[in-house]
Amino acid sequence: MTRRSKLEIYLEVLNVIKSGASKPTGIMFQAKISYSVLQYALRSLVHQGLISKTIAAGYGMRANKETRVYEITAKGERILDYFKNAEGLIQVDDQSIGLYAVADS
Repeated sequence: MTRRSKLEIYLEVLNVIKSGASKPTGIMFQAKISYSVLQYALRSLVHQGLISKTIAAGYGMRANKETRVYEITAKGERILDYFKNAEGLIQVDDQSIGLYAVADS
């Protein structure tokens, strides 16, 4: 498995939140990232205005605890659209690119 960049992780977190996951644990499992990476990404995305954080009252066994709920903002939606459009413009091969591989052009 290849290592993901911060940008790839942030975009994946935005996609997961957009698809309906709103609580940290669900976001973490769907984005396939660790809790510490998730916390860093969520703080950064909230700070940039790409997602919003709401504190909701707990329920059931967690009635005495607060629950954090995240939602994507309009700015976050625009960022996802931008990168989705950019992805369609760039053809990426799985082959490694060497310094001299472009000489065939």
